[in-house]
Parts: sequence; structure tokens; C-alpha cells
Amino acid sequence: MSNEVAVNKIALLLTALLAMPVVASAAPAAGQAPAQRSGAVILKAACASCHDNGLMGAPVTGNKKQWAARLAQGNAVVHRNALNGIRAMPPKGGCRSCSNEEIKAAVDIMIARSK
Repeated sequence: MSNEVAVNKIALLLTALLAMPVVASAAPAAGQAPAQRSGAVILKAACASCHDNGLMGAPVTGNKKQWAARLAQGNAVVHRNALNGIRAMPPKGGCRSCSNEEIKAAVDIMIARSK
């Protein structure tokens, strides 16, 4: 890999990381479980920065062609990839405060919009 290609890849990765908003999470009171946020909230706050415009090769939400091969693998595989990360996408899309259920809910919205 040439230095120019490596620099371009690093620049794209930094752009993606800077584009990811932090998902606010209020600390629960002692003894209380944290409130679960909706898939729509997580989608807007954590997923849209890449999946609205295809940043770093992310499939664009609603683009049936880009999602077809992913959806053919089944929802369980798509969920697993979202939770564990795949290619340039970090685990949970970089949303460390998101629960597995919140990520799955956001992914389910993207899946529904992309069928």
C-alpha cells in the first residue's frame, strides 16, 4: 500500500470518527436500570452519520441494492455485525453507551427501510 493510499484511509477513518455524535446517557438513580432509548433515537444519534451518506462504505439506509446481500444473510447476521463491528464500522457503530437491544432496534429500522 502506498503512503498516499494509507494517508487517505486514515483521513477517511478520522472523518468518520469525528462525524459520530456522542449519544447522551443520563446515569440512572442507584438501584435503577438505565432507561432504554428507542431505535429511532439511536439511529439518529449513532448510525445516521455514516448510514445516511455511505461514509466509509456503510450501506445507505433505504438503498435496496446496497442492503440486498446483507439482508440475504438474515437479520441475526446483520445484528451480530452491528454489535461486533465489521470492516470500518466499530462495534455498536461506536456507541459504547448503547445496549445490545438499542442497537438491534436501530438496525431493525434500517432493515425495514432497506427492503
